[in-house]
Amino acid sequence: MYKINEDLSIYVTRGDIVLTSVAANFNGKPYTFKAGDLVRIKVYKKKKATDVVLVKDFPVTTATQKVQIYLSKEDTKIGGVISKPVDYWYEVELNPLSDPQTIIGYDEDGAKVFKLFPEGADKEVEEYEPGEEEILSRYMDDELDLASKHPVENQVIARAIARLEASHKATHEAVAEMHVTPQMYGAIGDGEADDTEALKKAAEYCAENNTVLHIPVGAYVISDSIDLRYIDIDVCGTIIIAHHGVGLLVGGRSDDASRRMVKIARVTHKNYTDGDISVRIVGVMNGEVSIGNAKYVQLYADGDSEYSAISYSDFHIGKCDYLQIVDKADTTAIGWINENTFYNCRVMVKFSLEGNTYTHNNNVFYKPCFENASVLLSNCTRNKFYDIRTEGKFSMTMDEKTSLNLVEYNFYYTFPFIANNILGITDNGVNNTVTNSTFRDMESVLVYSMSAPSVNKNLYEIGAAKSFISTADDVVTIDKQWGGIVTDAIIPVKGIRFLRANADAGAFRFTFTPLDANKQVMKNSPLVQDGNGDGQKSDGSYNIQNDSWGATIAIVNPDVAYIKLSISTGSSKTSFSFTNLSLWAYYHPYDFRRPAILADFFKSAIPTT
Repeated sequence: MYKINEDLSIYVTRGDIVLTSVAANFNGKPYTFKAGDLVRIKVYKKKKATDVVLVKDFPVTTATQKVQIYLSKEDTKIGGVISKPVDYWYEVELNPLSDPQTIIGYDEDGAKVFKLFPEGADKEVEEYEPGEEEILSRYMDDELDLASKHPVENQVIARAIARLEASHKATHEAVAEMHVTPQMYGAIGDGEADDTEALKKAAEYCAENNTVLHIPVGAYVISDSIDLRYIDIDVCGTIIIAHHGVGLLVGGRSDDASRRMVKIARVTHKNYTDGDISVRIVGVMNGEVSIGNAKYVQLYADGDSEYSAISYSDFHIGKCDYLQIVDKADTTAIGWINENTFYNCRVMVKFSLEGNTYTHNNNVFYKPCFENASVLLSNCTRNKFYDIRTEGKFSMTMDEKTSLNLVEYNFYYTFPFIANNILGITDNGVNNTVTNSTFRDMESVLVYSMSAPSVNKNLYEIGAAKSFISTADDVVTIDKQWGGIVTDAIIPVKGIRFLRANADAGAFRFTFTPLDANKQVMKNSPLVQDGNGDGQKSDGSYNIQNDSWGATIAIVNPDVAYIKLSISTGSSKTSFSFTNLSLWAYYHPYDFRRPAILADFFKSAIPTT
């Protein structure tokens, strides 16, 4: 152990660490260390300043009020093995090679002592009263215990233990407050030197002492994977990966609910090849991970290990070529990635959310940006992508093992519901929804509906259509090609953004004809259609055949006052059944043009045929 006293004397066991920070005051004023400064600690034999036994430098890379001083276990193995404490003196200097100034050293109180204790003497660092040391030694050797009938000895032991615990607590708190840096282990951070071993040693120390690893501004070359699990890290510099495989491994254990904090500014590669992973994230639970820029970021759940899950965590991903969320394949053990939140992921090449042993679910993505990127959703459910922005060539595939996922665009697109293969989307799953956030606040009103109950109860007059429409239970059956269901219904649409027809059978044709305030046909494409259609025809109408997405017509010209609507059966089937046919109008609740009383808006709009 080590101890720093009020008089700045340092007590340390030979082969242990020293970790502290120093501030400087010159001419009565605090000094701010600046990038380029050098702080040096020098330990020398008592009264022999020229007989130096230890020198260690600490370069300053960014402006700060304090500089951390760290002596490793190797540093404190001064001289040979000792059997009793040895006193050295030490001093701390600023810029000893250019403009030397003493920060800590010989002053009116005398020299600063660096007291080295024998190895294995950790419990004897404290000063003892006469006889206490022998009693404590017997206690440590199990010759005495607090239950023994030795009241004097018990009091001595209790006092010694209390002092020891207080010292341990003070040391632990001092370590926890400080950020360990790889510079303490010899890192250079110039983009040329190999800093692998310095980073590994710094990470190992942080894991053992539950403190934060701080990597200052600079460029750190690594030639082997760096294990940064189980610690909080703050990487302000750039990590340059000079090997193949995994660069940085971060995270913790899946059963550890303590909040893990990871911040990485930038990770690059010297010679990137496909499959090289910049940052692999494992076992994070209740954590927060921020990565500014990296080539390939992977969230990985391994069901065969203690990293079987990633859950309940927040991820801030700035820019990456490939963001992969995946569990280990080729195993029967389950690895799962659920209930996480992602913010502002900017993906340049590829994004994938892939389930191998498990259907990953309930992850939420806010404002992801896909630039010339391909997106794959595989074996996942109930994941939500809000306010997606795309640039350049974009494609998304949802495979047959996906279900109930929501994909929402944020740029203006005419239609609220986007059909298959519109904007490069291929949906082979079940009940996935692709929509447009522009219409998130839209409200809707039912214009027309046909179902078995409505036909049976004559809630809607179907006129001549009665001759080819029949019902059984909740099913409507139509036995006619080109059978007219609704013919030339005039619907007022001021304030309506779009009309959407839905049916659970893709066998209807919808004809929408735009009319002005005088109910005259309008040309020059005042509507935009979605679904299967060929644009505006010579008579001004738009003919759309519904598919599983329905059929939608958007009103883009505000002068459109009415829509003339006809609904008929198509030519592909002579007989088919369905349970519901409906037409909905969508509007914005704050649009000043919307009708005042929506309940009466479409009353009597659909005439009998």
